Amino acid sequence: MNAFERAISPGDLVKLAAMECFASCALTYARMVQPSGPRLPPDYWNLSYQFRTLLSSLDYRQMTLEFHYGIRLAFERGGSRSLYGELSSDRAAILLCSASRLPYFPPSMLGLESAGFRHCVLLLGLDPDRERCKIADPMADFVGELACRELELAGKPDGGSGREELHYFTLSAPPAGFAPPAPARIFRHASRRNLVRFEREGEPASAETDRALQAEEPGRPGDRRAAWAEWFAGRNGGIRAFDRFRQDLEATREWPRPAVDRWIERHHLTIASVWKLRSQVWHAFADLGVMTDPQLREGGDRVRRIVRLWQSLNYRLHVYRTGARAGVDAAADIAPLLDDIRDGEHGFLRWLCEAGDALPGPNEEVEPAAIES
Repeated sequence: MNAFERAISPGDLVKLAAMECFASCALTYARMVQPSGPRLPPDYWNLSYQFRTLLSSLDYRQMTLEFHYGIRLAFERGGSRSLYGELSSDRAAILLCSASRLPYFPPSMLGLESAGFRHCVLLLGLDPDRERCKIADPMADFVGELACRELELAGKPDGGSGREELHYFTLSAPPAGFAPPAPARIFRHASRRNLVRFEREGEPASAETDRALQAEEPGRPGDRRAAWAEWFAGRNGGIRAFDRFRQDLEATREWPRPAVDRWIERHHLTIASVWKLRSQVWHAFADLGVMTDPQLREGGDRVRRIVRLWQSLNYRLHVYRTGARAGVDAAADIAPLLDDIRDGEHGFLRWLCEAGDALPGPNEEVEPAAIES
């Protein structure tokens, strides 16, 4: 079957949460080629701080599509001819782009683009005669076609002028005979990865990036290249993400009011995504069917408490923004709650890892290269 003829409908889309466009595209493709695989890999528990924003998203290098689905993922950069060559070879691709340049994208969902975040769409096939691509955009609930020229304009890193270079990821279908790992192995592997990622990324950011962030206008991207490099280096993730958030929370005392409002508005959206993903990851572990009933009860209680803490953080930020508690130092008021969230997450991930280590079968070491590269 020609790649352009791949059958997909809006009901097939995997839409995880706001700010999860890359993972939603990757997992939509995974559902197409491995429908029996997990909707969400259980090793998707993550936290990072990028562009002054808390995020649950994983760096693409930290996603384990090959382990769970047999799908190979590779980052590429090049002209449109290279991209279309991949699509003509029966591969799919995820294109980094500007959502505001996609004709179907709802204007009401464009709020975070001005903060430096790029969007992702899933490219499923090419019709070279008509010069159109078949695309899926889980975040916009869109499945359809787009003219190649429109995609090229949306995909240019500089917003539509200058360099012809596109940034995209290729997705290769699993090899014939691929079999997913056993549930116990998935549990051990995922629980260990989540804990290692949470702990190992708590290393200080570089002085260069600190200077770049301090020089930028509060709530707006400054040196985006340095900030992206810091994110890809993994130095603003895990435990460190809480520290970076706390630093900015304290700095808001000196920010102009509009910058504070933008920062809080952004976090209302992204923090909601964090707690929604926490519940989904827990259900992914529970669905493996390897935990005892007492473990399921305890784990469920722990995750519900973590979710409530994140929701409390969102509420506290709302109160801070509206000025409902005039005279209260928001940074000092919220700091204990941040400690509770950090400690609750760390304790849960340690507990989950211990449960995985107790399962029968060999325990697996997580290679540092799989976490930080």
